[in-house]
Amino acid sequence: MPRFFPLYARRSDGRSEIVSKKKSESNGPTQDQLDRKADANGISDFYREVAEEEIKHQDWRRKLGWMLVKELGGEEHKDKNCILAALPEGYRLFEHVKCKSTEADEKISVVDSKGQRMKTHAGGGNERQDAYLYGHPFGRKKRYRSPADFFPHLLWLCTDEAGDPDNCTCKICAPDELQPEDKLPKPKEVKKEPVKKEPVKQEPVDSDKQPTVEIVKRPPSQQSQTPSIKPSPSPAPPSNRPDVQPSALPPARTLDQQIDTQYNHFMFRPGEIAWFNRGAAWGLGFITRRYAFQSSEHHVARRYIIQPLSHPLSSSPMITLEGDNMLRPWLAWSVPPFTCNKLNEMSVTYESADWHGIYQKRYGDGDAEVDGSILAAKYVDETFTLIQPISKASSRTGAEETHWNAMYFGAEKVWLGDPVRLRIGTGLDIMVVTNIIEKARSAYGGNSLQKTVDVIGDIYTIATVPDKQSPPSNTHLPPRLDEDLRFRNSCTGPTKGTQSYWKLISATSRLDLSDIKGRWYEASLLLPMIQGSAAFQESARKGEISDASLLMNGRGDCNTSGNGMKAGSGVRKAERREALGRAVPIGTTVVDGVNPPSDAYSQMPLTAESETTVNQNDEVITDQGGSLEDFMNLDSIEHESMPGFGQEYGSQNQDQAFY
Repeated sequence: MPRFFPLYARRSDGRSEIVSKKKSESNGPTQDQLDRKADANGISDFYREVAEEEIKHQDWRRKLGWMLVKELGGEEHKDKNCILAALPEGYRLFEHVKCKSTEADEKISVVDSKGQRMKTHAGGGNERQDAYLYGHPFGRKKRYRSPADFFPHLLWLCTDEAGDPDNCTCKICAPDELQPEDKLPKPKEVKKEPVKKEPVKQEPVDSDKQPTVEIVKRPPSQQSQTPSIKPSPSPAPPSNRPDVQPSALPPARTLDQQIDTQYNHFMFRPGEIAWFNRGAAWGLGFITRRYAFQSSEHHVARRYIIQPLSHPLSSSPMITLEGDNMLRPWLAWSVPPFTCNKLNEMSVTYESADWHGIYQKRYGDGDAEVDGSILAAKYVDETFTLIQPISKASSRTGAEETHWNAMYFGAEKVWLGDPVRLRIGTGLDIMVVTNIIEKARSAYGGNSLQKTVDVIGDIYTIATVPDKQSPPSNTHLPPRLDEDLRFRNSCTGPTKGTQSYWKLISATSRLDLSDIKGRWYEASLLLPMIQGSAAFQESARKGEISDASLLMNGRGDCNTSGNGMKAGSGVRKAERREALGRAVPIGTTVVDGVNPPSDAYSQMPLTAESETTVNQNDEVITDQGGSLEDFMNLDSIEHESMPGFGQEYGSQNQDQAFY
């Protein structure tokens, strides 16, 4: 006999007992099903538990071990004979037996776990000997019928660190592929008319050949007819279905959300972390407020109030910046080394840092405020905060679902309706977010709540058509995507002879937070800032305007070892201030809206020489001209199309909030 290497499941969700109708009962066959008494015809129809030493139990564990090593073992272990040392705790294998109880049968039987003599599966002779695995937390009616049936659940138990049942693709955990209800082993016989069937050609089956396993991915809901995407490092497959339709854009529920849907208004948002121009150098700061300021009759300026990040021993005063060009997205640049050299040789966080020692130059002749801002921003990058709840409901699986309007995602703020960059796909694929859903369910054992967050939306990739051919129209794209692509096509059409468009490849897809890199930015607005106005204008004339995503980092990249592994979902924070901690002064708040503060006219903001982009006629656009009314230009918004517009969320009041 070949040697078998034992494998162990890292955890189990199995239950030998469950609570049903406020009573505890066995999570297995019922007492009627366990009854071995023969009927009037001498037929016994019952269930029995299979002992570990029996051939059938070993056969299940060998097949499960083989599938595990094929899935997880890699080239090094793929040829090893492996066996699951034991079924996960709480799971029990039962056999459904239907046989005639005779003395001859007893002579070829074996002793089971109850000390009673039973036939082996390999021995045959019984009219029926099916095996079922019980123990799933959903109860006795949700059982597994084969090792291949149970394997996706076992794989989830062995690999999913979050322990989120929504990540399991087995037929029981996936809500759209629930197994049929069990039937009692002694149903009343019903006579049926014979049905003629066409003969089906069946290939011979080698009984010694190990089974192959296909893990089926589930769609997000029965109502959705389009493919779904669950966390996976593989690219999002293009859809070959002609009937895939884009989802409607969610309505804006606040003034800030509506402003952020518009092209060339404000690039940055209150509550975000960004690089800012301090004059002689760049720093990292927290955007507490933005507003539109009528600086002259024909000029409206965008202004931002920034609280510089710092170490906990001191802080710098807020400063006012004028123009988007005075800031850069956090993910536009990579994090520089610490100015205190010894910190670069240590594993240090904002909370673990010896700030008194750093301040006293024990770790090098660096700048404590600069290093404090770097550590603070890296910590914020790991966090997320869900804000502005929309509704709550209970799902079919008993989980409580909360739908959110926005979230702070690392350093950035993401609204429903925003395009976001993805880690899956081509590198240029984006998702237009239509829903943010948090699921809360009782953890197995019932002592705590287990929460997961999914982002729902349509996935697009960039595609091209000849310049003489009109790209397909899509009225469900955010205006920012349309306007940016219109500019890019005005450059590439005359020089390259092509027109680009956003091609829908998957609608109503479901992604984990770890599959998202961050916000998407317009190339026509961000590239002039990153590349410089002259270089950008030259690229525009040549028709070589690339997507800005190619030059951006992803959320979590600054906290990885550079091995290409994607970041996790992150650390959940109830409020934004928890993510910032001591990096900003106590009492720092976020002010919503774009109304200028009372002292706006007395402020002397830092400004750049100009903010530029290039339109199709090579004209330079400097910041935003016209009046304040033209800049806002939200008259077309009707409150009927913005349910909840102006509604207060959480701790938000009319002037300020700190989510």
